[in-house]
Amino acid sequence: MSVIGHASRLSSHVICDHLMTTLHEPCVPSFWKAGRITAWMEALMEHVPQTFRGVLPEKRIAALQTT
Repeated sequence: MSVIGHASRLSSHVICDHLMTTLHEPCVPSFWKAGRITAWMEALMEHVPQTFRGVLPEKRIAALQTT
């Protein structure tokens, strides 16, 4: 089943299944698999509402000190 044609929301399980299918595809070269998986990860990170840069170090330290 294609992830793109999947009618429901992309869950981590669906994405993981798709990436594992790509990883274990016997008919394509390893460099193609690596590029495909890298592109998927990049696309996913572009759409994450909280990025690695989204939390300032000062706020993270303050949050850790209050717990």
